Amino acid sequence: MKVEKLSAFAEIISSVAIVLTLIYLAIQTQQNTAAIQATTRQAMLAEDRESLYKLIEFPDLALRCNLTSTQETQVRAYMVAFLKMRESQWIQFQNGALDEAIWTSYRQPLAGLVLNSELGRAVWQEARDRFDPGFAKTVDEMMRDTEVVPCE
Repeated sequence: MKVEKLSAFAEIISSVAIVLTLIYLAIQTQQNTAAIQATTRQAMLAEDRESLYKLIEFPDLALRCNLTSTQETQVRAYMVAFLKMRESQWIQFQNGALDEAIWTSYRQPLAGLVLNSELGRAVWQEARDRFDPGFAKTVDEMMRDTEVVPCE
């Protein structure tokens, strides 16, 4: 009888240990997810700062009308780089590294920096096939809801 009681006691201890291990792993997973999200947001902020610094260093990148051929080449390259940066962030959102509120705040500048100009729309149409199909669909939907600001 002693062996049976000892076996039952060991089984209870084992079950408790498994439950405690699962709780510990769940906490570790939550902490790891939070760390990944924080790292992703930090990288996004660094990318955005770099993009803004480029606009400060080369203010012509903000122009979309009456461009010289050199300026147009620079603006087109900047727009494609900006789109690639947003595509990367969209992928992070799709993978769960960003929540919807963060992604929404990062997608909004697409309309103002790219999609609200004829040049930006032309750049998008030319480069569209080089982007993830899901991201392309997202940008296409945004473009339908964004009015073109005419050149003055």
